Amino acid sequence: MAPAGGKLPVVIGVAQKGVAPTALEIALSNDESVQGSLDELFTGRSERSGLLVMGDFSATGKRVVPGKRMYAVLQIGTLWFTLIKTDESRTVLEEDYFDLNAVWAGSPEMLSDAIAYIQKARESGLQPDIVSTSEMQFDRDLVIPGDPVLGCDVVDLGPPHGKALFLRRSEGDRLLSLPSTRGRPVDLTAQTALSSRSHFAAWADFTGDGRLDLLSGNEAKWSLHSMNDKGQFLRTDLGISVAGALAIAPFGRGVEGRGSAVLFTSGAPVVVSFDAQFAAHATSLKNWPDGLEQGGGAAADFDNDGTIDLIQVCSKGIIFAQGQNADFGRPLLIETAAIKATRHVATGDFDG
Repeated sequence: MAPAGGKLPVVIGVAQKGVAPTALEIALSNDESVQGSLDELFTGRSERSGLLVMGDFSATGKRVVPGKRMYAVLQIGTLWFTLIKTDESRTVLEEDYFDLNAVWAGSPEMLSDAIAYIQKARESGLQPDIVSTSEMQFDRDLVIPGDPVLGCDVVDLGPPHGKALFLRRSEGDRLLSLPSTRGRPVDLTAQTALSSRSHFAAWADFTGDGRLDLLSGNEAKWSLHSMNDKGQFLRTDLGISVAGALAIAPFGRGVEGRGSAVLFTSGAPVVVSFDAQFAAHATSLKNWPDGLEQGGGAAADFDNDGTIDLIQVCSKGIIFAQGQNADFGRPLLIETAAIKATRHVATGDFDG
């Protein structure tokens, strides 16, 4: 439960092994970093689930402090804390002595089942078959200085590169390999001759040659990065600009298998398509409702008729445009309970 009066109340929900107390009242140390971490963890929340591992850790700490005995570690969210028993029999929450960085991403119930499974396997003399380590290791050499990453995508570039992690950055995008077996990612940016600087980015086969291409840019400057048979990108500046851009989404294949993309803006969405000479054409959709606070959008077959539709969230609900062959029908405003327009929309099989 949330800290109060210099103490952190802890209620033990499930004990996996041995005898555990039903509750603990832990005093907080005077360390400002500990106080700040707890404040951040409990912002807007009165309770948090965590993992408490009890045992005598005194001999494994990085330093031994006279009069203090470390007897438990506590994980809440992504942070670890140390529980110290003092000579006065007080339990004090202090900093993480171990520099632990493991994080449990599942529910408390899943964690309980995982621990029980591991214990049962070990009692039977078996090796627990559960993934507990990362398949990737990032070297410090891959720390990217400069502007922060604006977004990322996993893309399958095909031979010879395979799957890669694409990082959008205004100072210059980056591509990192994703090895299929245990190994270290490789920076592919120079190897692929990628020269994009993406505020917005969409991946699709825009040239119709069966290889993945990148449509990249910001409101004022757009470029197409088409991949050749050697796995390198060739840049073509498109000479188009789109005012008020908020989000981008690739969709479908048009003439001769060339992909298109839609840019959602503060006004009408803009469809970007390519002709046989790979020249870009930007076309604003007609009859789009105006006077609304608009946000992100998505392109998908929302009505299951085999054609790609568009949706864009707005201050009054959702604007829906039904796909009609290579075009879109008159947009329909579907009013819902007031929702704040957002810049991001995602599609997927969320309900299985």
